[in-house]
Amino acid sequence: MKKPLDDLIEELRCKGHNIRECEAFKSSGIMPEEEGSCIPTVTAETINHIKPIRDYNDDLYDQEWWEEGYRRMFSDAGCTHPDDLRRQQTVIANYYGPNHPYNETDKLKGNDQTPYRGELYGMLNSMEQAEVQTWITLDNESVVDQGDLLARGHYQLDTKINCYDLWTRVRNINSLRGPNYFKVTWIKGHLDNDANKAYITANIITPKEIEWHIETDDMATVAKRPYYLSGHGEDKIFLRMEIAMLAQTSYVKIWEKDRDTLEQETRNALEEQLFDDLFIQGLRGVIAHTQCAIRSSKTSTVGSISRSFSRRLVESLELAVSR
Repeated sequence: MKKPLDDLIEELRCKGHNIRECEAFKSSGIMPEEEGSCIPTVTAETINHIKPIRDYNDDLYDQEWWEEGYRRMFSDAGCTHPDDLRRQQTVIANYYGPNHPYNETDKLKGNDQTPYRGELYGMLNSMEQAEVQTWITLDNESVVDQGDLLARGHYQLDTKINCYDLWTRVRNINSLRGPNYFKVTWIKGHLDNDANKAYITANIITPKEIEWHIETDDMATVAKRPYYLSGHGEDKIFLRMEIAMLAQTSYVKIWEKDRDTLEQETRNALEEQLFDDLFIQGLRGVIAHTQCAIRSSKTSTVGSISRSFSRRLVESLELAVSR
């Protein structure tokens, strides 16, 4: 893995980049992050405020989609970089039909720019402005499951739920309007042609639902484009990620290669320590045995010599153990 990293660095040099001055390299995880690589999301206004309820306009009825007594609309969210918290900017899109005046996109405010929060805000935005019973369809199952419960009158809310501030507003608007004023359903996101046919054949989804969902998704895609960095900035960030991934993969490969050696060295060290402990215990046993022999020896010349030798032996053994 070292070679690809070396090749990448050499490529930078060939392009005239000084490695220490290369902004992509500086923000690769090996050097500090470059400030300009992040999208600033902290602003004076950190929340999306409640929008007023619309006045009912009977003239729009003919261009709307009504079903089971509900006006249908689709909601979606788009995020610039879902896997990179530093560069996330989420937008929402609410679609009421072709050229409908209520079609809108909005920027999610605050530091939490996750797609989940965006999908939740899109649903909330349509609920707070609704002047008639509304059927909301979106492609985030977690949001749909909780939103459906609240729409049907189950107003208990876990305080530990993600995005509790927005869910509180959803609960409040549903409590104010009453059960079943809203209907919330899920649709599979990012449908390709083959999947479309399978869903239509199974009567799970209609062609019109697919069409409206795609229109909503396209609105969100267009709305998030201004929040990407310039082409040069995106290139730097991509290069930074590539360098960081190569470097981290190299570390893993090195660790995998040396792991067996390191494990064997650890085992050897433990065995040496165990041997040393057993050896010292043996010496202490010899000392105790020799001291006992000294005390039990007879007072003869040979015994005196043996006792003198034994005492010196004990002193030598005790000195070895103390070390």
